[in-house]
Amino acid sequence: MQRADASAKALPVNEKQRIESLVNSGKLHQARKHADRLCRKFRENPEAWFLLGAVCGSQGDYKHAVECCRRTTQLAPQVAIGHFNLGVALNRAGRAREAVPSLRKALQLQPTMPEALLELGNVLAMLGEYDQALEPLSRLVEFQPGDSTTWIAQGNLYEKLANLPAAERCYRKALEIEPHSAGVRMNLCNVLKYIEKTDEAEECYRSLLDEVPGNTAVIDNLALLYQSCYRYADAETRYREVLAINPAH
Repeated sequence: MQRADASAKALPVNEKQRIESLVNSGKLHQARKHADRLCRKFRENPEAWFLLGAVCGSQGDYKHAVECCRRTTQLAPQVAIGHFNLGVALNRAGRAREAVPSLRKALQLQPTMPEALLELGNVLAMLGEYDQALEPLSRLVEFQPGDSTTWIAQGNLYEKLANLPAAERCYRKALEIEPHSAGVRMNLCNVLKYIEKTDEAEECYRSLLDEVPGNTAVIDNLALLYQSCYRYADAETRYREVLAINPAH
């Protein structure tokens, strides 16, 4: 979660730094005690509640993190970061559908907030609302075309929507940014296989095996590719290779 700007009496800088230092050093119990005390002393300061919410989140106590973040938005309703933090806390608390309005509110206040665009896209995708999820991710690509994470997320969505040519385009864009990402290359290989670009798919899998030799998932998919185009001898060779690596496969 990110910081909410204080709109009430300013917090003592040394207290904020102490809490942040305790969190960074893993002393979460002590950090929470200090943050609790700060909230009792500065009840109308949204940053005090932000700090307590952040500590609760670090402890995995998302129920109380939600309460603190909600209090932050009540004290500073026009601060986009507060709504974003509440959306993140709700999502982490397993309340993804409730997170959507908070994330949309953050984007209403700050339309170009990249973190909120990505979080909203991921939450909507998790809820199975793939068409809606594409909208914030497409906007994010406009603002951050050099971020491979966004292209990967878009590619995953297009796969779920069975728009494989669009998924291929996204994975290729991601690989222009991170050419050695084995995960993205695997995604691209699989998409090429599904859209029956057989030669390209084979080259993709074989190239990937040069970098991750012995990877049974890659070998298995290459065998499936051979099987789909009736190259049974090649498929058998690859299946035997998988079994030699992992007899229990």
